[in-house]
Amino acid sequence: HAVGDVMLEEIAARLRKALRKEDTVARVGGDEFVVLIEDPVLAVDAQDVASKLLAVFDAPFEVAGLQLRIGASVGVALFPDDAETPEQLLKAADDAMFAAKTAGRGRIRMAAG
Repeated sequence: HAVGDVMLEEIAARLRKALRKEDTVARVGGDEFVVLIEDPVLAVDAQDVASKLLAVFDAPFEVAGLQLRIGASVGVALFPDDAETPEQLLKAADDAMFAAKTAGRGRIRMAAG
């Protein structure tokens, strides 16, 4: 468990480093993170941000003297196109992430909107 906890901290640090100061990274449970981009973005911009976030998993993580590689999948939902409330937005992003996982690791899926 200790190695897993450190790994989650390292993931969060890399995600924060890949984003702007005004953006938010939050762990919502298990190994799932939510990223909130405050400025309005177009779908193409969101795709670019998602690609940048996936890239943080390219290099191995060094934890407890081990080099660990993990994969990730990203689901993207945009407000107000994909949802009108925060809860709906999270659900749309979660559904998109599930679709990305189903397609295989290292994938990005946009919400159906």
